[in-house]
Amino acid sequence: MNKLILTILIISLHNISSAQNGWIWQNSNLKQKLNDVFFINSQSGWIAADSTKILRTTNGGVNWSTQTLPYYSPLKSIFFIDENTGWAAGGYWYIVNSGVIYKTTNGGNNWFTQGLGGNLNDIYFINGNTGFVGYDASGDFVSGGGIFKTTNGGSNWNQADTYSIDFVISSVCFSNGNGYACGYRYDDTGNDTIIILKSTDFGNSWNKKFLKNINGTWGNLLNSICCIGDTVWCAGQDSSILRSTDAGENWQEINVNKPAFLNSIYFVDNNTGFIAGRSSSDTSNIMKSTNGGSNWFKLKNNYTNELNAIFFVDKATGWAVGNNYPGADGIILKTITGGLTEVNSSGIGFISDYRLDQNYPNPFNTKTIISFEISGNENVSLKVFDVLGNKVFSLVNKKLNAGKYNIEFDGSNLSSGIYFYTLLSGYFNDTKRMILLK
Repeated sequence: MNKLILTILIISLHNISSAQNGWIWQNSNLKQKLNDVFFINSQSGWIAADSTKILRTTNGGVNWSTQTLPYYSPLKSIFFIDENTGWAAGGYWYIVNSGVIYKTTNGGNNWFTQGLGGNLNDIYFINGNTGFVGYDASGDFVSGGGIFKTTNGGSNWNQADTYSIDFVISSVCFSNGNGYACGYRYDDTGNDTIIILKSTDFGNSWNKKFLKNINGTWGNLLNSICCIGDTVWCAGQDSSILRSTDAGENWQEINVNKPAFLNSIYFVDNNTGFIAGRSSSDTSNIMKSTNGGSNWFKLKNNYTNELNAIFFVDKATGWAVGNNYPGADGIILKTITGGLTEVNSSGIGFISDYRLDQNYPNPFNTKTIISFEISGNENVSLKVFDVLGNKVFSLVNKKLNAGKYNIEFDGSNLSSGIYFYTLLSGYFNDTKRMILLK
């Protein structure tokens, strides 16, 4: 009994100490590298790891259970569309490429394989049927890869593009009916190139939107892409961030000093975003932006090793995962303060006269509240879109007086999934995502 009390006390003291720097260490009980993390709400989440392992929590990460699936290979990406249905993908290159996709229909209690060749980097679904993977089919001294698409939940996959067959595709995302992907190409002549692709036909074809020769500079490879509305962010190594505010047509290069390797980028809304990576010089392996990615500041934490993925369910609550923490190779960090060391009652940072809040509750079962604030008497539009960009509801479309408004959204007639809501008022334009779970 005394041993048990002592153990609980040590864990509690560790969590209190960690919380003081904004991040709480959660025990993965795993000696493998953690590659990706996905939460469907604040309690239910999954992690993809090396050695074909999947971690699962149903209590916000207080406890994690581990499953070891057939075929010994790293799982690099995991994605769920609701609490039951999800996919994990991965693979490796050793003489030949070997890729694997797993699917679950019961929240991760059981997984079955869906075969696909190639070293799979990323998996993304826009609904229960339509999904995409970015893959690596490289060989010695030459790159290869592309994007595969399924329209039957992963049972069958077909090459979705022809342009990018010479490129390794690292990451894929969809918003407003448009698809975006990032990747790179290399060969033994130093003719190395980074690329961003866009699709306007639900991923059937892809067109180049950004292409840059990096002259053999391996540090510039693009690793992660994220999109909300018409804004797209792409992060790579060597502290490079690319941003488009016009649905991927034009791109701005933003340089940040740290961390040196940007492995994962995730935006909660058009303003609030996070980056996880690796920095050998200090504890700046997590960074945050509150102005849409124009500027970034580092978030203090006590873990100086590599973080491979980051995911947030709202502005405050998120997780970052990685590897090589002393004594436990699998790192899991959680924040409930948006990564900051403290939260005051007046809020954090600059609050605009115009504001669109995160819906509450989120995720929600049929009904949720969307709150917004405007400072002038103006025409206001508040609309809800599905992940393909189709308008499903117009909640407000009239002139309103200055003030704060709470609008109830009823999704009883919609299927479970990810939706976006956009507020337009004067020059103010903001979009946020919400999750409907029935």
